[in-house]
Amino acid sequence: MLKKLSCACFLTFILTACSTTTSNKTAKDNIFTLQVLGINDFHGQVLPKQERGGMRNLAAHLLAATESTSDHTFILHAGDHVGASPAESALLQDEPSITFLNYMADFCQNHQQETCHVIGTAGNHEFDEGTPEMLRLLHGGVHAKGPFLEPSWAGAKYTNLSANVFDRESGQLILPPYVIKQVNGVEIGIIGLTLDYTPDLVVPGAVDDLYFADQAKVARRYVTLLEEQGINAIIIVVHDGTRDKYYSGATQTNARIDKNSKFGQFLSQLPTAVDLVVTGHSHRFTNAYFSRKNAPSLLVTQAFSSGRAYADITLTIDPAVQDITKASAEVIFANADPDLLLSSAAQATLQKVDNLISSAVSFAQAYTEQVIGTYRPKANEADLGVFIANSHQYMLNTDMGIMNKGGVRSTLKTGPVKWGDLFAVQPFNNPLIVREFTGVQLLALIDESQHWTSNITRGFDGSILWQGQALEPTRQYTVAGNAYIMNTERFAVGKLLRVDILDIDATSAYIKLVGPVFNYSSLPKSR
Repeated sequence: MLKKLSCACFLTFILTACSTTTSNKTAKDNIFTLQVLGINDFHGQVLPKQERGGMRNLAAHLLAATESTSDHTFILHAGDHVGASPAESALLQDEPSITFLNYMADFCQNHQQETCHVIGTAGNHEFDEGTPEMLRLLHGGVHAKGPFLEPSWAGAKYTNLSANVFDRESGQLILPPYVIKQVNGVEIGIIGLTLDYTPDLVVPGAVDDLYFADQAKVARRYVTLLEEQGINAIIIVVHDGTRDKYYSGATQTNARIDKNSKFGQFLSQLPTAVDLVVTGHSHRFTNAYFSRKNAPSLLVTQAFSSGRAYADITLTIDPAVQDITKASAEVIFANADPDLLLSSAAQATLQKVDNLISSAVSFAQAYTEQVIGTYRPKANEADLGVFIANSHQYMLNTDMGIMNKGGVRSTLKTGPVKWGDLFAVQPFNNPLIVREFTGVQLLALIDESQHWTSNITRGFDGSILWQGQALEPTRQYTVAGNAYIMNTERFAVGKLLRVDILDIDATSAYIKLVGPVFNYSSLPKSR
């Protein structure tokens, strides 16, 4: 059982988390409302995606929403703000994406009399390049390839949380676990959680220095801690989530979350003191009440991805009980809207965002505007993932290749293909790896869960064929694939032969060989 501790008993990072910011409003005895704007999985989306989202559209909506109310506002992001980003952010190590939220934080601090705050948690993609790079982005320091747009990178100006990610060597959390904000005399605790199976989702070895604790157990620990400090109003921001069919308007009482799903089981383990869960990871819509025994239903939200939408959440707070008594939300699309009403201060912030976009795009254009080939689809062509696997196999001169299905992040449009289009498909800059496997090992590895090269097929009897012939059990075969899939425990059984060029470089060179016009089934005429 946790003992009641004062903030002074905690380490430096928890001292920071325990500090409070008091609104300049006078505490009142009457009920009031609090605005929460939930975003998630921005993934460095500098430009609009499918005519929605991107930095400008999202900024305009967040600024307008913040100015539309006299309520205190929390802008909460539920992780994956960076990583798997388009070239306009990724080529600059996602610094523009952090700067974007810095502008929102500056606006809150300088023009809203600190009645709004920007707070985020770490998702799995924050760890794509390992702990040092994640912490550099947040705390500052010039990257080895930098500087980029800023001569001296200062890091994030907003609060970043993660209550369940520990440094293995020191045993300490790498980020504060929670923050407390005071609004109209009521203290509100916000806990940040990172997906606890993040090590399964990043390049093997990237987070070997970290321990990701069970997110439900950690949530219960810190909820108890907040309650012992007399805090009843509690929000969790977690990079985990579910999906539902989109609907407009306020939260519908018939919207439900499957209690038997993995995420539903997580929600079931949360203490009843939790009033709101802002989620991410699944890139989908959620606006539902999760029913609980002997407690009010729990509001759970998620707003798609890439800044295409945000959750506009209203919390009703009763100072008499120091708690949230009602919660509802609406997920609003961040479309281009010239009719949004913005103050001169908000317009100035939006201009800073426009300048940031222009600078990031200009920096990236030296790479992104290069035309590699022309994509002309044909009927019954192969999957894009198979085409990528073929490119890895051919350029590394191996027997076969593999591409993980989750690594294909976009598609190609008919017409000229630029380097930036290809980077949107493979945005991770993963090095390619060649491993050697026996036929017996490959029989246990080849299945439909990944994309394999077109020279891997199935016989009429379901057997696995390589170049039309059955795999020979004792023969050694070479396989090319990116570091993410090839360094997993399952594929690490193969003998490591070499680490080679980056995945996008291999695919780009391959297109030039099979082009200038190509489809996903195109193959080079000869080596």
